[in-house]
Amino acid sequence: MAAFLWCVTLITSAAAAAQSDQCNSPDAATTALMVNGTLVKIPLSPGGPYNTTGGPIEDDPRILNVHLVAHTHNDPGWLKTVDQYSTGARNVIQIANVGLILDSVVEQLLEDANRKFIYVEMAFFNRWWRRQSKAKKKVVRKLVAEGRLEFINAGWVMNDEAAALYTDIIDQHTAGALKVATEFSVDASPRVGWQIDPFGHSSFQNKAFRGMSFDGWMVGRADDQDMAIRAATGGLEMVYRTTKKNSSNCRVDSDGIFMGLMHMYSPPPGFGFDVLNGDPPLQDDPLLEDLNIADRLQIFRQICLAQGKAYNPEKEGKDKSMNIILTMGMDFNYQQATSWYQNLDKLIHYSKLVAEEQRAEGTDEGVILNVFYSNPRIYMQSRHAQYDGGISLPEKDSDEDFFPYGDGHVDVIDVKKRTVKATDGGHAYWTGYFTSRPNFKGMVRGVSRTYTAARQLTATAKHRPHGDQQKSLEEMTDAIGLAQHHDAITGTEKQHVDDDYSNRLHSAQESVMESIVLPETVSRFGLPAGGGYCPLLNESICAWTTNLSTTSPSSVLIAVYNALSHPSTSLVSLPIPTQGREAESPEADGTFDSQLLRRSLLQTPSGRCREGRFRVERAASKQAVESWVVEHEHHGDAPSATLQFTAEDVPPMGASIYRITSEASSAPCEHPREPESGGGRRPSPSSGSIGNEHYRLSYKGADEEGQYTFALENLKADIRVMFNLSLGYYESSTGRGPLVYGRYGQASGAYIFRPNCPEQPDARSIKACRPKLVDIPIILMMGGDKNKDTLRMEIASPAPDDQTGPPPLIGNLTIQIPPKEPAVLITWSVAIDVSDGTGKEAVLLLETDVANDDGNFYTDSNGRDWVHRK
Repeated sequence: MAAFLWCVTLITSAAAAAQSDQCNSPDAATTALMVNGTLVKIPLSPGGPYNTTGGPIEDDPRILNVHLVAHTHNDPGWLKTVDQYSTGARNVIQIANVGLILDSVVEQLLEDANRKFIYVEMAFFNRWWRRQSKAKKKVVRKLVAEGRLEFINAGWVMNDEAAALYTDIIDQHTAGALKVATEFSVDASPRVGWQIDPFGHSSFQNKAFRGMSFDGWMVGRADDQDMAIRAATGGLEMVYRTTKKNSSNCRVDSDGIFMGLMHMYSPPPGFGFDVLNGDPPLQDDPLLEDLNIADRLQIFRQICLAQGKAYNPEKEGKDKSMNIILTMGMDFNYQQATSWYQNLDKLIHYSKLVAEEQRAEGTDEGVILNVFYSNPRIYMQSRHAQYDGGISLPEKDSDEDFFPYGDGHVDVIDVKKRTVKATDGGHAYWTGYFTSRPNFKGMVRGVSRTYTAARQLTATAKHRPHGDQQKSLEEMTDAIGLAQHHDAITGTEKQHVDDDYSNRLHSAQESVMESIVLPETVSRFGLPAGGGYCPLLNESICAWTTNLSTTSPSSVLIAVYNALSHPSTSLVSLPIPTQGREAESPEADGTFDSQLLRRSLLQTPSGRCREGRFRVERAASKQAVESWVVEHEHHGDAPSATLQFTAEDVPPMGASIYRITSEASSAPCEHPREPESGGGRRPSPSSGSIGNEHYRLSYKGADEEGQYTFALENLKADIRVMFNLSLGYYESSTGRGPLVYGRYGQASGAYIFRPNCPEQPDARSIKACRPKLVDIPIILMMGGDKNKDTLRMEIASPAPDDQTGPPPLIGNLTIQIPPKEPAVLITWSVAIDVSDGTGKEAVLLLETDVANDDGNFYTDSNGRDWVHRK
């Protein structure tokens, strides 16, 4: 849509430029342009002074208010690290210096009291702010108090809305808002959301902004098909509901919030005045070459009229002025803010002269542009006035969102039926980042839990945080906030940037554990000093438990902390020592014969002897707690073991203390026989079940295609569902091949998931794209009498018979029904081999017998709400 408008603009302006050339002679003191069929002359004033005063006009239907928003978009990590962006280091990668941006903008704002600027990313602002002198800070506070420099969004970062957890979104916004309130004032707190670069938008983000008392929010990316239909129907701005619809004509200040969709966040083509952009400046000096004011004003007017038509449908606001917003800035713009403001001053000044000439004609024909410096808050106030607080604006339900995001181009075929045809980028759906860098995503979740616990322990402590504690909290606030950035947790950053994020998280967690969590836990719950923690439990590494002796009694105390506001029950898993002979690796000779073993998790696996046993009890009451041992067979590695027990009714914002004791076993060491497979690559199916008082899961066997069949029963509702579970992978598209959807070279990657499947410009072809199932020889372990809640499969797919080398996928999968919890949890991890030069996208497939003819289903929104999909 945007590209089409710009093409029309440039073609339309050509004729006007030809008519105005005669007035652009070097000796002329005036220039002229065509406005509504009339040649309008305006005086030139090279070098100024330029009239930059003005603001929105509300009650004149001839007026189109053009809100010029001077802004920069600064990624706190992407191609460079956050600190490299902050100082301008490694400009060979990208010319970007945020410190220079803020210095330059402040200098230019002081030149003209009418100029405005908005800033978003508080992680950058904080780094710049702490380096400023008291005098400089005083100047900036004055600019903020006068509304010339305004914080918009003002989270620590501009967070991602797909992979980020709702608590982390709230925390990073809280960190930014607190910085604004403490360094400036509560009045300077942000009132508008500005999510211009995240790759799709969630319903929870909308509810979060409403909960923050924001007036509304603006976004720069929305799906091309959705944008095309909305542009054709006047729905680019709306009331986005925060609760289910229960009335008509929803007002913005009731159960909804204003939301505006923009065509990206860049300036109109030809009006990017940054030194990085290369667009020509506005030249108004007749003694110099390339005098272009008339031509540029003509083009600018056509752009504004086209956008005004798209965002101001004729049926609405007939007695009100119209409004559009133009984003005058882009990524890391304003490093030399002079280039921007000098040209924006001219644009405003000469547009005012044209408007004055139109008013002098005394006719009611033609749109009059009212161009002025503005910001999103002022724009939304104008929109509220134009649409009577939101009445008459289209609405979007609270259980809908803006995923997935596609950045192609489409033609609208039928507005009523909402049908479109892709002309470019039909497979450019940004869904790859949902799962890119999964290890980092998991690390963020883990550190976030530590962050929550540390703040709770600090807030409820009897003493104020001392220096080291406060410093470690600030370090973690910065690290966990940076991780929510839409080029961080998404996994779309460069490798050295991901390393920087990970190092920050690790360092912050180490500091917080040492200064807050460990000492506060020891003092509060009466534990002996000198304890520690296990940051590598995901790798089954914990020296405190694996160093327990198996030949003589030894013990360790474990604190299980609950950060929730209600009692919780959870499964605790801790690695324990293994002794005896090593298990024989079934793939040691380069093959991986199919195995299917059903056994109690308390049994010792074949080829190994456990010489000690373990007892778990509550430390205070010495009440015994049921526990069991899980044996893990690792592909190509030594076996390991995990001790598990259920920590029941852990108090809210409190801890339960358990003692794990190892004892020497007097029982003889036995080596149970493996079940015989009966020959062939896959043995006869076995069966077994796990469950609790809510659910029972039964394993029914496997077929030759690599599908495993289960029956899930809801015991209280008496409902039974059959489902198949299988592991597979798509081969990634390299982007090579014939032209499809008007685009060459769209490879699958960190941003976009695109499998290597035959493609046609028809959505039905996508359904025929199926992953390759892997033939998974497994070790299947079902719960025994004392452990009826866990089913674990160690998986590895062999290479085809005609291929040598490692298998495409190796890993493990666990299906668990937690004690007392009405939930079935499936967790899995894989390692993907790409030594054959082919990228692979691993997927877990679940196919059920649930009838779903209407295609309705639900997904979560940032782990907080459900979103209806079809």
